[in-house]
Amino acid sequence: MRKGAAICIPHIWGETARPYPILFEQTYSLLELARQRGLDVRDIETLLDLSKVSFLDGELVKAIGDVSVSLEFLRRRYQNSESLNNYLADMLKMAPDLEKIGLDNAQIEQSLLTAVKINRSRKYDMAQDLIDQRIMEVEIKERLRGLGNLINSSMRGRPAIEVGSLITSDMDMVVLTRKVIEGSTTNLLHNDIDAAVEEMHRFLYKDLDDYFDESVGFRLAQGDKSASLTMYLVTILLLKMASSVMPFSAENIYQQTIKDIEGAASIFLVIWPDLFMEMAPPTMMRSGSK
Repeated sequence: MRKGAAICIPHIWGETARPYPILFEQTYSLLELARQRGLDVRDIETLLDLSKVSFLDGELVKAIGDVSVSLEFLRRRYQNSESLNNYLADMLKMAPDLEKIGLDNAQIEQSLLTAVKINRSRKYDMAQDLIDQRIMEVEIKERLRGLGNLINSSMRGRPAIEVGSLITSDMDMVVLTRKVIEGSTTNLLHNDIDAAVEEMHRFLYKDLDDYFDESVGFRLAQGDKSASLTMYLVTILLLKMASSVMPFSAENIYQQTIKDIEGAASIFLVIWPDLFMEMAPPTMMRSGSK
């Protein structure tokens, strides 16, 4: 089946996708050998599975990068395993000489057991960090898709931009959204994609959860202008922000949920400056005009 996929994928996703099934097959085969040798490769299995999610979401560069990293991690783990085996073999060869200088069999055995135990309990932080990052990206996509569906089901058209009509709690959310967008943009300008993703994730799963309670949901269902405008701005701006990190996923969510409401043909055609000015509190607009 995997060999068949390697043949079909370039015809479906294009030539740029060709490296993915080849690298995936190499990594998967090496994983099987690693399991047979008793190596702990559960983290690499997870990373390989997450690469499939990125691939199916259209994030080809990210998927190919992750499966390449998975293969490299496996190779390094094999090297570590070989180094341990060589160490154990050398210790066994040296055992007679070590006994002559006063080390008994119990001490030698304890040294070998300690080496094995340390190797088995070793943590691979680089792999886990990348896994944590990809899981955050998956959760961001899930939350953005949920927000897009919420907008799609509760609004018939683009809310009128009348920021001055927002109630205090909604205005606070708009201002907080601005800060998150500005912070994430700064991180991206410094090429710190991980920090930008973490900031978006924290906002979506903490700040937004703190804001969106039953009263907001009720107001949104009733067509309240303040709640509708707030949720619309939060969703469209975060989708625009996400398009810099996960472009295919953000575009897909936009096309399926918000395009008909926003009007622009693509999330990449939604203009940042206009959105920022439209969502700016009146005091900020007055200060900017001086």
